[in-house]
Amino acid sequence: MMYSYGGSFIGRSHNAGGIPCQDSSYFGNLYDDCCILVVADGVGSAKHSEVASNMAVQTLVKSLETYGNIPTLSALQSAYIDADQAIRQFVHDQGEDIFDYDTTMSVAILFSDGRMLVGHSGDGGIIAIRKSGEYESITNPQKGPDGISVIPLRFGSKYWEFLSLEGPYVAAMAMTDGILDVMEPGLLKQTSNPIYIPLARYFLDNNILQICTENLESIINSRLDLINGEQCEFVQDDRTLAVAVNGDQKPVLLDEEYYKEPDWDNLQSMWRIKAYPHMYDEYENKKDVNTDIINQTEDQLDVDSNFDPNTDEKKIHVDDMCESIDSSSDLNSNDLNSKHSSIICKVISKDAVDQVRFLNDYASTIKSGLNEIFEKSFKHKSKKGNSK
Repeated sequence: MMYSYGGSFIGRSHNAGGIPCQDSSYFGNLYDDCCILVVADGVGSAKHSEVASNMAVQTLVKSLETYGNIPTLSALQSAYIDADQAIRQFVHDQGEDIFDYDTTMSVAILFSDGRMLVGHSGDGGIIAIRKSGEYESITNPQKGPDGISVIPLRFGSKYWEFLSLEGPYVAAMAMTDGILDVMEPGLLKQTSNPIYIPLARYFLDNNILQICTENLESIINSRLDLINGEQCEFVQDDRTLAVAVNGDQKPVLLDEEYYKEPDWDNLQSMWRIKAYPHMYDEYENKKDVNTDIINQTEDQLDVDSNFDPNTDEKKIHVDDMCESIDSSSDLNSNDLNSKHSSIICKVISKDAVDQVRFLNDYASTIKSGLNEIFEKSFKHKSKKGNSK
């Protein structure tokens, strides 16, 4: 049986500014053997983006429901056209500007046989678990040349992306960027897999969920409490996710190393060395950095000048979930669920003001050539940044 759950929550900055939640979503069964997940994020600069996101979601779902058959990729493409045209017609009837109705939209349709259809426009995202156990990032955020602006739905089919994937997949999650930035934190983009697997696993892995009709409500409440709780209070943007799980399938359990908590300290040090090499040349032999990790990811790293791991990227450490299930253990299903349902989350972050001062100290010290002061400042700030 196919199960789905999800929810939307207003972001902290929107709440403080009296701005409504601009996200919309839908999740449910189109037929007994397939679930549809739809998330849309109204672009913040657009005056009526919350109207656009809701209209896009509702129109797309209605289009697929009236299709009358098991969804196909062409039906999904047509549904995107219907959603875009519905917004344009509404804007025309209101005599308003289409720029005030910008939204993104990402769609995943998961079938019980493991196939998946995907539609994507904007900076949301979709991740999934294969039957073989690997976590896979299905989409990439669509950004403008500046790396900040978003490519919205109204840009049309030239920019929309559609995929027909054989998988087989056993679970999928669609999310707006408020959740995507947590599930795929910036520091992990330096690695071979950008997904924060210990966290994603809590939402997707049926070895942990043991999903069924009897515990569905409990699963929904615990997962939504997490994304709307203190653990995610640092997220400024609206938070929306939609999850589909095949209740009759469980992903293969991989080696414990695959589910291990990332080494955040080394990843952060690696990012700094790549982002500010001139600041580290003289002191590189003094840094406690895992050089194996640096060498392993050197060719994969593409430093984003707009990203700072301390101000833009806040990490959730999921301590209880980083201990993976041993596939050869004697634990029964109740033991497994109990072991992983109790979760301790801790937000690790640094004050943005401290980080600005930190970088300013670097710049002014290098300029003046006061190497001794630079070294003391670096040691002090690094120690403060690594404290938990």
